[in-house]
Formats: sequence, C-alpha cells, structure tokens
Amino acid sequence: QVKVLLVTDVAARGVDIPLLDNVINYNFPPKPKLFVHRVGRVARAGRSGTAYSLVAPDETPFLYGLNLFLNRGFKLSKPDSKSTEDGLFGAVPQHMIDEEMEVLERIHSLNTELDSLKKVCNNAYKQYLKSRPTADSESIRNVKQILSKDIETHPIFKKKVDTTANNNSGIGTDILSSIRSYRPNSTIFETGKTKGSVGFEVMQQKRKIFDKMVEKFAANKKASDFDQNKDKFKDNEFYVPYQSSEHFSEKGLQLDQPFNAQMSAAVLDFNGDDSRSINRSNNAMKWDRKKKKFISGGNTDPTKKRIKTESGNWISASYKSDIYKKWKQKAKAEQQQSDEEEEGVDNEEKLERNQSIQRNPKKPTKQSSRRPPKRELKNREEIYKERQRVERKKSFQKWRQSEKAKQKNAKKAK
Repeated sequence: QVKVLLVTDVAARGVDIPLLDNVINYNFPPKPKLFVHRVGRVARAGRSGTAYSLVAPDETPFLYGLNLFLNRGFKLSKPDSKSTEDGLFGAVPQHMIDEEMEVLERIHSLNTELDSLKKVCNNAYKQYLKSRPTADSESIRNVKQILSKDIETHPIFKKKVDTTANNNSGIGTDILSSIRSYRPNSTIFETGKTKGSVGFEVMQQKRKIFDKMVEKFAANKKASDFDQNKDKFKDNEFYVPYQSSEHFSEKGLQLDQPFNAQMSAAVLDFNGDDSRSINRSNNAMKWDRKKKKFISGGNTDPTKKRIKTESGNWISASYKSDIYKKWKQKAKAEQQQSDEEEEGVDNEEKLERNQSIQRNPKKPTKQSSRRPPKRELKNREEIYKERQRVERKKSFQKWRQSEKAKQKNAKKAK
C-alpha cells in the first residue's frame, strides 16, 4: 500500500522491513555508525539493496570521514564512470536543480500554508545544525581541496544531460554557468569613472601594489600543488605509516562519553502529575554530602542559602568557608602570643594591666567572648595523653566485641 517511507533516525535501528530495496539519505549522517545503521535497513538476509545520499557541501567532510572509517578511498566521478560502480561521488547538473526549484516555487506560490511550514522547517534545520557534531580536521582539510576543483556529473544523470544536449536546451545552462563564473576586471570604483576621479586613481595605485602579491600567491599555490602530487608516490614495501590501517575505523567505533556518564544520564524518573505528588517530591529530604545531613529538596529560591559572587552568579553557600578569615584571626593571635613571650612581660605588669582593665570595664566584643583558637602544635604530655586515650579506646572495643561473642555463644548453647 505504501511505496515511500519518510522516517527519522528512530527507524534506523532494529526495524526489518521486507521488500525494501533503496535507502535515500536526505541529510547525510554525521557519524559513520549512524550511516551503517541507516543503510542496514536494506540488503538484509542475502537480499540486495542500494543507498543513495544527497550530500550538501557542508556535509562532504562527513562522507570523507565515512570512507576513512570503512578503509575505502574517496572515489570521484569520471567521464568514463559507470552508474553501477559503488561509492561514487559526483555532481548534479545545475539545470536539473533549477527545474526542481521552479516546480517547488510554483507549488509554494499556490499554497499559503506551505510558506509557514517552510519557516518552521528552516528554524528546525538551524537547531539541527547547532546540535550536529563537527567532522574531524583531516576530513575538512582534504574536502576543501576536492571542492576547489570542478567535479564531474554523476553517471546516474548522464542520460538526462545527453537528452538536454540533443534538445539544445543545455544552451541556457551554459550561459547561466558562464554568468556565474564571470569576474569583471574593473571594480565599482572604476566603472564609469574618468582618470581624474579620486576613486579611479586610488584603485590604480592599489593594483600596482597588490598585483605582484597576487601573482606571487598564484605561483606559490601552483608549486604547492605540484609538490603534493609529487609526494603522493610512496613505496609500500619500505613506507612505515604513523597510524595503523584501522585507526579511523576504531575511532568511529569509540564511545563519545565514558560508560559511567552514559549510565548516569540514562535515568528514568517517574514524577507525579497531580499537585499533591509534585509537592511531596519537592519537599522530600535529600542527603547533603558537605553538611553530612538531610536537607529539604524543595528549595527553589535562588537567594536562599546561596551567595552572590562578583560575576553576579548565585552559588551554594557551602562554598563560602571563610578559610582566609579564620587563618588571619589565628595568625594574629599566635603573633600576639609570641610577642608577649619575647618581651618577657613581668607578672607585676600583667597584674597592673588587669587592675586597670577592672577599673575601666568595657563591654565584651564578639571576638573577646569567643575562645582562643586551638593550638596545632602539641607538647610531649599532650601527645602521651592522646596515645593513652587511643589505646584505652582500642582495648575497650576489643573487650566489647569479646563480650558480645560470649553472649551469642551463651544464647546458642541455650
């Protein structure tokens, strides 16, 4: 009943459709594995099938990367190529594209709903381009050299080209192609200007300066092309490549993310639809690793238990630990203590100072009411006491374990 299926990548895996002979990639897949899954819908169980791909200029690096993944060369179409050859990359005649565009524009002009759908499709395609992964640098570099030259027409369209040539309808396309490739010798500042005009004289001076640079650039480009063609020769008997022969195929099969990251992202949460279950899930207690306790998970206010940084972003208040402030207070207290020891203040002077403080009592500040910071260095007595306390704790734990074992044995004996 249905002869054409228009599908997305959802139908690229795990679907076996009988009597399916052709797959057409309208948007070329950015990953080799996705291409293999798409094309795998045909030629199943010993049957034959064909995959056609419509490749845009910005999608050509993905096609080049696919050939590297399959360890195949990038075959360009030639005048003597046949349509039965596999993996050919060729161009579509311009007059065919113009004819199709005329038909589509006529259909759009007759139907106003298609204009709105066209805008929706264009916006969706822009979002697709943002999420589409980029090709590798080697494919992009090689494709630039390929597209800089003229590409032969694909052998599938040769019959169409021959019929247009016999009907003399290809003259218009030749004229259009010559108009597209036309480059005027004079700029907009020189057309219709006399020699006395300022724009004409400025452009003449610029030409004298930059003509030599353009000629030098063209000569260097020819020399580089000649060197590249010269370097292509290699003796496979003595040539040792810096990459393995299956480097790109292994690279295409590797995971984009570690397995743990993929598993953590593949979590399915069942949330309630009614307000009661949503409030219950928001008010559920969650464990905070930093505070070592359960906290409520319904905190939606960005300013609650959060601090604002200099950049204006809100971060969790647990990041603010005041380490520098505590260290500063501690260093000040230690410095005061060391100064008193070095000066050797007498007891009488200390008593006099305490008496003067009692005569003029002041309100205790927040810092004075606090305990002095704990000393990090310990003397011999403190170290000895700490060791004794640890030993007593260990012995008590051993005694407790032995008592529990005795009680268990007594219960078993009963």
